[in-house]
Amino acid sequence: VLIIAPVILTWRASPWHRPTLPRLAEAAAIVLILIYINDEIFTRGLIAHSYQMPYAYLPFPVLMWAALRFGPRGAAFATLLTAGFAAWGTITGHGPFNTNGIDQSLLRMWLFLSIYAVTTLLIAAAMRERIHAANALAEAESLRRSITDSAPVYILMLDLDGTIRYINRTTVYLKVHEVVGTK
Repeated sequence: VLIIAPVILTWRASPWHRPTLPRLAEAAAIVLILIYINDEIFTRGLIAHSYQMPYAYLPFPVLMWAALRFGPRGAAFATLLTAGFAAWGTITGHGPFNTNGIDQSLLRMWLFLSIYAVTTLLIAAAMRERIHAANALAEAESLRRSITDSAPVYILMLDLDGTIRYINRTTVYLKVHEVVGTK
């Protein structure tokens, strides 16, 4: 539910936009780095045979990179990729989750991946909300400017120290010399 459902839901939810070449290169870099790190930690690399839990945290910065740059879709895919390597390594007896029994190993892996999944999806959702809020703010500012610029009255916005921050077009065109003189 935490690993596969977000991939299905995020890839179906929003329309697919053709990525630019730099964005595609960045996505490829994330995938390649994740494959390398996950392979080293969870399946066959040198780190995989150390059985030390701190190494399992190495993919986390790359997962955050995917979440921040590609939103929920990138976070879900990166988490799925990491989960696949972790599951394969744990089932085959490799990696930091490998303990005395397969049940305990899978439980440790599941708990760890749950934390990865929830954290990356929350970060991605917060970033997406920040982007939506910034877009809404820019749209509101544009609307305010269009309303105040077309108003047939004098509109002046000042800071607390009296510095002029905004003057509408009516004020600029008709009363520039009076506004500057009354600062």
